Amino acid sequence: MTQIRKPEIELRIVAAARRVFADLGFAATSIAAIAAAAAVSTGNVYRYFAGKDALFAAAVPATVARDLRVLIRRRTGAVRGVADLDALGPDSRYRLVSAELLQFCVAHRLEVVIMLGRAAGTPFDGLAERMVRDLVQQAIAHGASLRPPVVVGPTTRFVLEQLYRGFVAAMVAVLVRYDREADIGAAVDRYAAYHLTGLARILATEPAPAHTQAHAKERRS
Repeated sequence: MTQIRKPEIELRIVAAARRVFADLGFAATSIAAIAAAAAVSTGNVYRYFAGKDALFAAAVPATVARDLRVLIRRRTGAVRGVADLDALGPDSRYRLVSAELLQFCVAHRLEVVIMLGRAAGTPFDGLAERMVRDLVQQAIAHGASLRPPVVVGPTTRFVLEQLYRGFVAAMVAVLVRYDREADIGAAVDRYAAYHLTGLARILATEPAPAHTQAHAKERRS
């Protein structure tokens, strides 16, 4: 006798999988653990999904990763040319995009945790590092918009990469620790204020390009 698939059971299994993947990571997660979290039998999970890969694809859709990267690029792009974030009003592009990104991360909290912090062995393995590279490029562009020209040397680039790896890890930690929008927003705002202050200092101390130094010396002579 063919069993009828129940949408509510399928949704429960997917939600449980998302929680377990976020807690344990993909490699350490078993179908049995997901079944226990969903309060169904292991066999029942297989009635809805062919295996762990299919269940992961349902729990963490690729569209979430795409939308997250778009929103982060829009947010960092909105900072370009802005020297003082505190001076921006609530209707500024930066504030509006930041609010949109916050709401997205709240709505997809566990998916973001998985993609950026528990992605080993999944199609998103390496996404956090790609995001770091994106953020470094955006940071350099931001610095150039405030103090052109900015030509970042290898040491400064290395420091920026470490800074943004820490930033991505901190965002994951915030989403693991908090699930309320107000708490997530407050934590992100505090960390972002600290981060932007440090970023401005790093870029401000980057030596000017050699040709710029030569021109400055010529003007002084």
